[in-house]
Amino acid sequence: MVDIQPFQIIIVICFLAALLAVQIFVKRFGRHGSLKLSGQPIQIVQSLSLGQKERLMLVRVREVDILVGQAKQGAITLLPLPDSSVSQESKDA
Repeated sequence: MVDIQPFQIIIVICFLAALLAVQIFVKRFGRHGSLKLSGQPIQIVQSLSLGQKERLMLVRVREVDILVGQAKQGAITLLPLPDSSVSQESKDA
């Protein structure tokens, strides 16, 4: 018969706690359109495909709208927008 030591039980409990923490992290950050950093969300408000690998995105970071261009070479900030410009257009539509 195998003797189970108390430290072995503690190791198993720590391993299960780590698995639970990873599951919670993946559920929280893995599948959502926004990522929370220090309580401030980053959201992709709109996205427009301009070609096969080119895209124009409206990104909201800490309540500031930023127009971002994305191509196969990378992404570049095109224009930071005032707070009210997109909000007014969304309300009018």
